[in-house]
Amino acid sequence: MLDSSSVRHAKRRQCRRAGVETLELLLVTPVIVIVFVAAFQFGLVHWTQSAITHAATEGAREAGKDAPYQTAADLVVEIAAVVDAVVQPMGIDISGTLGSGTRVYLEVGPNNANTAWFGDSDPGFDCEPPASPILASNEVRVTVCVKLDKTPVLDVGALSYFGFVFPGNCFRISTVSLIE
Repeated sequence: MLDSSSVRHAKRRQCRRAGVETLELLLVTPVIVIVFVAAFQFGLVHWTQSAITHAATEGAREAGKDAPYQTAADLVVEIAAVVDAVVQPMGIDISGTLGSGTRVYLEVGPNNANTAWFGDSDPGFDCEPPASPILASNEVRVTVCVKLDKTPVLDVGALSYFGFVFPGNCFRISTVSLIE
């Protein structure tokens, strides 16, 4: 048989335990929110990088088909349209307007002698195509550069707290294709 003092003791312990649970929830909730926001940011970064990689691949494939028939200056405008069609749904604008933060480079043949670019004349970051590998006479390389503040990534600086840093705060992705 329970007496009234043991019942009071049990209720008092439950009240104290409820206070501890609330305190634990208050301490853990910010950590959980930060982890979810970081996971969301990493997902956006990966999604953006995948889309830009796909755009560069499609541009290189198109350049490989048309390189024998057009000059690099004419072809790069066509390639920029192909790249823009791929990244436009993400809100990234491959245009020639100043401040767009995007640029598409096209290199045809060996020693990168036949090159052209389309996009922002001053993207605000280093957007030169890679120096190596040197292209063979039957290859083209398309390099797509996009400044991160022109992408769906919410806050690039926030990712640095997790040790994830982008050199120059941009994506610079190159793809090589054979000329058909």
